[in-house]
Amino acid sequence: MKLSPRPYKTDEEKHRFFELAAKRYKAECRLYGVQAMIHIENKNDEVFWGKILHRACPGFRFRFIAASRSVNGNMTAGCSQAMNYKPFLDEHFWIAIDSDYRRIQAEPDIDAAHFILQTYSYSFENHFCWPANLQRALLEATGQGKRFFDFEDFISRYSHAVWPVFLWLSHMDRTAPELFSRNLFHRQLTLPVNGRFLERNGDATLDLLEERCKKLCKHFDRKFPNTDLSAEKDYLERLHITRDNAFLFVRGHQLYDCVVLMGEQMQRRVRKSKRYKTARGVSDKSFESHLLRQLCFGNYPEIDWIIEDIHQILGIREPEPSPEQNTETT
Repeated sequence: MKLSPRPYKTDEEKHRFFELAAKRYKAECRLYGVQAMIHIENKNDEVFWGKILHRACPGFRFRFIAASRSVNGNMTAGCSQAMNYKPFLDEHFWIAIDSDYRRIQAEPDIDAAHFILQTYSYSFENHFCWPANLQRALLEATGQGKRFFDFEDFISRYSHAVWPVFLWLSHMDRTAPELFSRNLFHRQLTLPVNGRFLERNGDATLDLLEERCKKLCKHFDRKFPNTDLSAEKDYLERLHITRDNAFLFVRGHQLYDCVVLMGEQMQRRVRKSKRYKTARGVSDKSFESHLLRQLCFGNYPEIDWIIEDIHQILGIREPEPSPEQNTETT
């Protein structure tokens, strides 16, 4: 008879395991002199949540938990691991996660009242892809502006291309997920960006994306001719998900990887070509390092909602809105 190397744990045993672990984390607040311990999804998330917390409450200190022990004793990262602590959160122990499709699916109790911070975009990477942030990173990395590459136009076309398919995905995801898998949607977003695909402001890349999305929409139009997506569109717009900001809600690391590769390709092109040499010059730092340096606070609601959630947990009153555009550097 073979014995299982991982003995079965009852729900009660799992509950007790994470309850005790949560108590230890809360006790560590005093040890480290922090306001709260925050379990994030993995180490990469620190750059985002660190900037968010610094912006929201610069006088407070926090400590991140990038991974923790599973019931089997393994160090484990990811959203599911963080969510194991959901019943045990309080003002000294929070979790911070990517929203993924949780808002669209109306998953309950993912809010500040339950000490859970969320990105309000698919993932934290989407926030770094805000057009103004991309344009700033390009200028800092290459010395080139919109005449060289217009990220605002590129992201706008990207959003408009994916929006019709996103409507189908949102509808199917909540009604018949087996008919349109997320993986199928995500496959459409893997795009080539080198060589000719960068020319004319990424026209070839966007043309390919538009072609894929139109083809998929035609498939669903033929398969489900009586489906009316107007109600889905209205539902998404109530969540502030629209044709113009759809890029915030697609799989974040795919868009992020795409624009980072584009930025690095452009940086190499400028570095090699005398035609683009300027007094400003080309940065020795990577395009990605410039991209991760800032977030565009005050430019759009989703990022400001995160700040409001932190203030709600900490009991901080919201300041009067400022008409000035505000970005942060750390």
